[in-house]
Amino acid sequence: MIAPASGSSTVATYTPDSQRSAPRIEDATREAWRGHFVPLDGLRGLAILLVLLLHFTTDMELPAGSVAAGVRSVFQIGWIGVDLFFVLSGFLITGILVDNKGSGRYFSAFYARRALRILPVYFIAVFAAFHLLPRVFQDFDTGGARTEAAFWLFFTNFKELPYQLARTVGHFWSLAIEEQFYLMWPLVVFLTSRAGARRIALLTVILSPIARYVALRAGVSAESVYHFTPFRLDGLATGAFIALSMRAPEARGGLDRLSKIAGAAALTVAAILYGPIHLPEPLSTRLDFSIGFSALCVGFGALLTRVVISGPGSSLARVLSWRGLVTLGTYSYAMYLVHVPLLRVVSKVGLPPQWHGSQRWPMLWVLGYTAVLAVLTLAAAMVSWHLCEKHFLALKRHFPYGARERQATYHRAA
Repeated sequence: MIAPASGSSTVATYTPDSQRSAPRIEDATREAWRGHFVPLDGLRGLAILLVLLLHFTTDMELPAGSVAAGVRSVFQIGWIGVDLFFVLSGFLITGILVDNKGSGRYFSAFYARRALRILPVYFIAVFAAFHLLPRVFQDFDTGGARTEAAFWLFFTNFKELPYQLARTVGHFWSLAIEEQFYLMWPLVVFLTSRAGARRIALLTVILSPIARYVALRAGVSAESVYHFTPFRLDGLATGAFIALSMRAPEARGGLDRLSKIAGAAALTVAAILYGPIHLPEPLSTRLDFSIGFSALCVGFGALLTRVVISGPGSSLARVLSWRGLVTLGTYSYAMYLVHVPLLRVVSKVGLPPQWHGSQRWPMLWVLGYTAVLAVLTLAAAMVSWHLCEKHFLALKRHFPYGARERQATYHRAA
């Protein structure tokens, strides 16, 4: 998951070093996506909001048939927020890699800066999960040394977790997939041309639903298909394909047209598979997990493409630049880490989602409980930012890319 630097509220446009003395306004506007593009913070804010709505309402017990129960059902679609995170990460990370390919410290600078962004607060969260939470919760099974090692080494998505641990930090599986992507994708970008990397990304998007469908037919569990990296690369690859196409003038026009067609097709497929139409099992699961996941990735990719192509002055960009969404996006990384552990602690002290009093005011409970937990999560993330994250990010200045870089300013946000 990519998280931006805090406090930015304007678009910092990208200009190559050779042109800094004579910037062209029309080019800066057209290429605003190369800089710290605020609407992308808004997209990230939308992603974390979807995830919060899902997890904060999953365990609620509401009167059957009530409006509140209907609202909760809508909130349960929030699992798609992870797919939006994947697409954004693929886009931003690929842009950083492509813009700095050929620099003297391509690998060392990238990995050092990634480590400073991701590891400090993540390691604190892992330590708390395995060594502090067991003191709070009775019979909190951490799974032993091998399970803990899987968290430290970002192999969580390949490990079956004990029930309590899965309910507290099981959502870290998506961070493991992103870290594994960060390990392999820089080498692919380094060894191939932009056109070659674009073909690899496109091929990954095409083959992923086929791989998931074949795996399910072969007896691989739906849980494994959902969590294992080889089956979940199409979101990251979609973002990578967009980043590479935006940097190829001959491909950008085609990307514009493709986003409109593919976006409409993806929306149609997702509405059919995840809507009110019920297909028989196991066909339903196979389609949901194969082309359904791909439809989400392509749909979010189309949305991302419309945002970056339309520019900062478009209506879509203005909506995504709303301060509330941008604030959520700014602190989304720490929010993602802490929101479920915080929910478990709040439940432990006496206010669980299934509180018996919620039956009297179900709608107030759904909206109010979710809003209060969201505010607490944001507050915890802001504390994390000021006490931990920003101090490590300041160390990035010691790991610049080489002299030949054409560096986009959004590297600060990654």
